[in-house]
Amino acid sequence: MLIEGSHGSGKIKSKRMPELVMEQLMDWLMDGTISMGDRLNAEDLAARMGVSRMPVREALKSMEKSGIVESIPYVGARVVDLSMPDVAQIYIIRQALEPLAAYYACQNITDKKIEIIEEINEKLADVLDQPQPDGKNIFLLNREFHFAIYNVSGMKHLVDTIAVLWYKLAFFKLIYGRKYVKDKSSAGRKIAEHRNFIALLKNRDCDGVRDAIEKTLNRRLEKIQNAEDQDPDIITSDHPPASWYAKRNPGRLS
Repeated sequence: MLIEGSHGSGKIKSKRMPELVMEQLMDWLMDGTISMGDRLNAEDLAARMGVSRMPVREALKSMEKSGIVESIPYVGARVVDLSMPDVAQIYIIRQALEPLAAYYACQNITDKKIEIIEEINEKLADVLDQPQPDGKNIFLLNREFHFAIYNVSGMKHLVDTIAVLWYKLAFFKLIYGRKYVKDKSSAGRKIAEHRNFIALLKNRDCDGVRDAIEKTLNRRLEKIQNAEDQDPDIITSDHPPASWYAKRNPGRLS
């Protein structure tokens, strides 16, 4: 996919146009160009990307099926606006599914796959070690790390379901990913956590890696459930409360 221009103008060239339009929309969601609750006008998006309206409409329909976009009568499509209870609910589902994917991945893992997973984690460590790490890059590498594990499970439908949950949380996770710009201790804990997952995979400790991922997600969930009334600047979880969103005013698409 080729997007030219600082504002995403230009032509997208691909035989899989709807899929690439969706990828671009997700990219804009992750970098804050599109925010939760924003209206998505197919004609405006098509003009911005330099494509016809048809692939944009198809992409929006796919995103609606995934629960990322919702269609409102007389209003049109918009990005789903997650509340803190929504986010907690998604984490409860992730806590049920991701340990299962990791368990079956461990049963199928090879030394070569583990090498690839280690390489991704070291790339993430390098990014986190930078003076001003990029939040979007952190999110993408972290996602790549986890799905490099889950994909080995061979359970496509399970992994596809997990991917939808990650997409729904993309903007939410991205904002707090920026905490690593200032908080190097959190960055270090994330890498140590990942290295523990890798060590368990190397030992083919399938129960161990399942339990480790479940405990990690449970810690996130507990902090999210206790975060609503706290100042986001003092929350120690990997995610901010919903009130943080009201403080942001990114460029929006209407």
